Amino acid sequence: MVPMPPFKKEAEPRALHRGQTFFAGPLAQQPEMHLQNNFQLSTNAADLTETPSVDASAIGSSGISTTTNLEEDSKLTVISPESNDIETEAAFSEDDDDVAKDVKSEELTDDDDDLPLSKVRLKEKPIPEKIDLPASISDSFETFVTKRNSFTWEAFLLDFRTLPASALDEAQLNYVISNTHLILRETLPQQNIFTDSKTDEKNLAKSISYPLFGLFRFLYENDDKSKKPFQTLLSEICERMPEIGYLLLYFMKVHVKLQTRKNSQQATQFKTPIYRLLCEASGEKVDDCLARDLDLLEKESTIIFLWLLPDIYREFKSTAINNSELLRITLRCIDAKNLRDLIYYVAQGKLTLFKQDGLIDCLRESLVYETFEQLSLWQLVQAHDVPLKCLQDILPELESSSHPEALSYMLLWLKNEEPTNELIRLLLSRETKSRGDPFVTSALRFWCQRGEEKLSEIIASLLTSKYPSSSPNKRKRLTKGSSAMSSLPSADQVLSHLEHYRRSCRHGTGTGLYVYDTMQRALQAAYTHSNESTKKQYSDLFALAAEDETTAVGRRGGSGRGRKQPTSKKDTNNHNASNKKNSDPVKTIYSSDEESSEEDWPKQKISQAKKRKKTINDSD
Repeated sequence: MVPMPPFKKEAEPRALHRGQTFFAGPLAQQPEMHLQNNFQLSTNAADLTETPSVDASAIGSSGISTTTNLEEDSKLTVISPESNDIETEAAFSEDDDDVAKDVKSEELTDDDDDLPLSKVRLKEKPIPEKIDLPASISDSFETFVTKRNSFTWEAFLLDFRTLPASALDEAQLNYVISNTHLILRETLPQQNIFTDSKTDEKNLAKSISYPLFGLFRFLYENDDKSKKPFQTLLSEICERMPEIGYLLLYFMKVHVKLQTRKNSQQATQFKTPIYRLLCEASGEKVDDCLARDLDLLEKESTIIFLWLLPDIYREFKSTAINNSELLRITLRCIDAKNLRDLIYYVAQGKLTLFKQDGLIDCLRESLVYETFEQLSLWQLVQAHDVPLKCLQDILPELESSSHPEALSYMLLWLKNEEPTNELIRLLLSRETKSRGDPFVTSALRFWCQRGEEKLSEIIASLLTSKYPSSSPNKRKRLTKGSSAMSSLPSADQVLSHLEHYRRSCRHGTGTGLYVYDTMQRALQAAYTHSNESTKKQYSDLFALAAEDETTAVGRRGGSGRGRKQPTSKKDTNNHNASNKKNSDPVKTIYSSDEESSEEDWPKQKISQAKKRKKTINDSD
């Protein structure tokens, strides 16, 4: 109820009458519905407030008239003048306030978000009921449970390691495992488990001072074979703590670093058998465990992962080198600075990621990597000075539209190499599109600039091998080998690459590839053994070959672009006649330069060079 302001002791009758008129007059004449609404509101307010009940007779005896029924409905109480000096009690009592606080505090304690993390863990994983243990481990285990540090943990492990299986039943072993896992988990820091400094000895030592690292230290110092209960404990810890693998790798790195600083004369090395022991305890292969642990480590801390990487590749050579999974984990997390550091390590001999055998399999799997990952991979391969012969088998598999990163690096590699029979075979085995293969055209062009005669001989020999030889002995040898006729590239592939290369030649540049005798004979053989469709398709290419006595290569009906037959050897005795025959074609070619198209220019230049060569031979 809302109390009204107290009236003065001696109120004027006129003011008192005005107040009675206000409360008794207009409101009393309101409809009944309005009175019911006021009653409901006053009832709800009464639930929240408590005031001392006022006796109507007492009010009446004090000399003030009682209020009307409307006043009772609206709960407006008229306080007597005599009670003006008495303070009104509070709306809520102290007892009710204390009860509300107790209820609220109980509700808040039920919320795990407001509890410390250690208490939440205790609620989630209650401590197992205590079970009596054998006397040989009882004291050391209770000390470890109480103090929870590395020293008491290692002391217990020393007693527990030699305990035979018959000394513990299943309940006792489960009790030890449950308590051990709970303590090892709770004593690990939730954040920044790794050191921030890789050079400060105090920070390094502190980072491996937790009980879990005491297990690693114990295994490091005790190489003897352990009993079955200890192996079971180790297996359970590995199963319940997935991070134990990369924490062991981190421990070995820090432990070796600290021990080497203490005694620089005696080098401390990684003990990889300890990691293999954990792999056996978890029932997995070393390859799978290493890939999984390094993946978890990279997600936890990329800095520590890259810090451990040289040691991993040095100590686990057979597993890590040419390992596509480890390579992908490394490439996905590095940036330009990390790549620079890795190249420094490779150049200094501190890191070896690849070996020649099997590298091409890594390259094949890397073709689906992101662009930066592929570019980083090729730079790392280049830093290892891998010879091209270890990579060239991938050339026919690379597609211009899908593998631009690999093709770019391979072309730069080819630019520093000399053409070989095998390299040309793989290069011309690439599939040609309607517009040709710019990769092959680029390689042929820069090789032509350095030595087109050698390149011409290699390609001509490859093209000739695709057709049967006129010699029976050679035919037999090809039949015995059988691979020369059936292996890639096919004759059509070689002709297609030569045709696209011819089209790329403008104003006679690069056309010397077709001038040499071996290439001329190869084109003649190709023309002889080709069907009409092939002859028509590569007619311009075949037209670059000079005609011999038995073939008419390159003649296209009515076009007039066919080559004249070379001068017969019967005219070699007439020197003047040969000079005349030498000069006439040259005049004809140069006089027709302005009328010929760019596509006819290579054929004209080759014709000129070929006929000049014939004339010189005749004069001799």
